[in-house]
Amino acid sequence: MFLAMRLISVMTPCFNEEGNAREMYEAVKSIFAKLPQYRYEHIFIDNGSKDRTAIILRELAVGLMNGAAVGLKGGMKSVGGVQHECCATSDA
Repeated sequence: MFLAMRLISVMTPCFNEEGNAREMYEAVKSIFAKLPQYRYEHIFIDNGSKDRTAIILRELAVGLMNGAAVGLKGGMKSVGGVQHECCATSDA
């Protein structure tokens, strides 16, 4: 019997988090590397940062195969289309 891997969405709202965004990405990636029974998507929500947060998130998104970095304006209400069975939120 085939069991589908469960998908977990990790949503991280950001506001001026240029100093933390990469560290948060790496921490979540490290955790899921130890949990091969799960698939995940990492969604960063940029809520109008005035620093380099959105630029850093776009850099992280380039070439990703597992997980995602997304810079959005408008905060949590803007997030749509995630396909999770479980969702966790965390500040950057």
